[in-house]
Amino acid sequence: MINEIKIGSVVKLNGGDSPIMNVNKELENDMVECVWFNGSIVKKDTFSKKILFDYELEVLNNEAWKKELEGMTVQQLERMMKKATEETHDDK
Repeated sequence: MINEIKIGSVVKLNGGDSPIMNVNKELENDMVECVWFNGSIVKKDTFSKKILFDYELEVLNNEAWKKELEGMTVQQLERMMKKATEETHDDK
């Protein structure tokens, strides 16, 4: 679903091990610029939307996550996403 990826989307590459990235800029021909952290270093690169998937949408569509997230406030969800992102960055 190429059109769902836009500035601010949290994405990963379709295959293999990929960092969690944020779409920073939309470019021509369904290309986007993404940024992510490698430790404390900010990285950026350009990708086709066709090779990315919306990571937040994937998490929200996961049945186990739906049960886990049910009844949580927006603030609780934001804290959880922030913590998960920090943990991912700490693992690199």
